Amino acid sequence: MKTEGFELGNAVALADLAQKMRRYFLTVQMAYAFLFNATIICAYWLAVVSLAFLFDLDELLLFWVAALLILIPVVLLAAYVSGVASPSATSQVWRTRGKYFGLFFAVPFVITYSMRLPPYMYSVAWYPALAVSLLLVHVFIERESYRRGEVLAMPFLASSVLTLLTSPLVFTIIGKSPLAAWTLALSFMLTSYTFAAFIALYKARRALVG
Repeated sequence: MKTEGFELGNAVALADLAQKMRRYFLTVQMAYAFLFNATIICAYWLAVVSLAFLFDLDELLLFWVAALLILIPVVLLAAYVSGVASPSATSQVWRTRGKYFGLFFAVPFVITYSMRLPPYMYSVAWYPALAVSLLLVHVFIERESYRRGEVLAMPFLASSVLTLLTSPLVFTIIGKSPLAAWTLALSFMLTSYTFAAFIALYKARRALVG
């Protein structure tokens, strides 16, 4: 009887540890995805700016609009690649609702750049659109996954809130220098993604080791 009780206790402890490890790895996977995507997006924009200056396209509105539209499949491709490189285990919510991820990201950008905006606004209009995209992913996917205990953090919410809070700073300086505003927006995006990844990694560690 003592042996059976000991084995049962070990089985329960092992199952509990397995569940903790699963939540830990899923949360770390999300943190990794934020860092990976931030790197890809920044590399993309640096390449775009380099081409703009190289071929004197920096004052051509069509070039920047095209660059922004191309960014949508770049982001989706980056998300796909980071998923392929990650462990195959995913949360139930992400398996069922993750197919809408691309839609949540594309729609705010398409709507934003379908509006008639002053030309100088196009350089930073993507920034609040990004905040809305991140918030949509949180509301329709991440929040439910967190509520079910599948993940230990909500990096999409953290990043969207930080992006929304810093958007006024970007629009404050756009009238003076659209290029400075665009650079600041890119810097804030990288900061918000890094902050979201840090939150995810920190909460994953706390849940695993206390």
